[in-house]
Amino acid sequence: MLAFLSLPLLGMLYTGIQILFRFRSPRIKPGLIIFLLWIGSVVGLGFLSVKSSRPYWEEAVDGGELLLSKSADTLYVDFNSEKPMPADRVMLDAGHSRFSMFWMEGYDEQERVVVFPRLRIVRQSSEPDRLVKYRTQAFGLNYAEALLKAQQRVPSISMDDSVITISPVYYGTNNKWDGTNQQVSLYVPDSVVVIVRKPFYHDFDKRVKKEWFDHDRYNRVERWSKRMERRLDY
Repeated sequence: MLAFLSLPLLGMLYTGIQILFRFRSPRIKPGLIIFLLWIGSVVGLGFLSVKSSRPYWEEAVDGGELLLSKSADTLYVDFNSEKPMPADRVMLDAGHSRFSMFWMEGYDEQERVVVFPRLRIVRQSSEPDRLVKYRTQAFGLNYAEALLKAQQRVPSISMDDSVITISPVYYGTNNKWDGTNQQVSLYVPDSVVVIVRKPFYHDFDKRVKKEWFDHDRYNRVERWSKRMERRLDY
């Protein structure tokens, strides 16, 4: 990548210096050599790009579905994790029919990412079976490898009457993200109310969005702002 970007700049710099100082052109053309090297870097970059994308050539999906109680007017969803949701380093996007969330916890070697399946609510005007459908989308070098990944990452869901409990996947140094995506879909009538109870309350009547928040950087910016305010006061 560095050669792909720097070689054209080096060639233009050489040509500019040669024109500016009126140097004689040597028998061996450095510009031609730089051009050939640049062509080689383009071919190499393309080869490395194709090679690095091979683990994502094939796609597979695995999952299942569960029946919901027809008598429940309200469904509660709990996103359970080993530790409570932190006050910072959280990414959240909760709207009227979707809910996605993940956060980082720990530091240094103990740092890990807590990722929950994306929740989607599908409203139905008629009265078909109320369902919870869950699935995992995975990629691999071939279909068999992708399917194995999807089967190993099927969302962890449990139900107790009108309460749906969803567990996260933990990614860290020993368990790196492998390109899988999880989703849980609730197929319910318009009259059924869905409420997220944990880790905080959300009733899908409004949109809540919390961008990635770096507490350390925020504190540095705050301290710099206060110093500038004190200087302006003088």
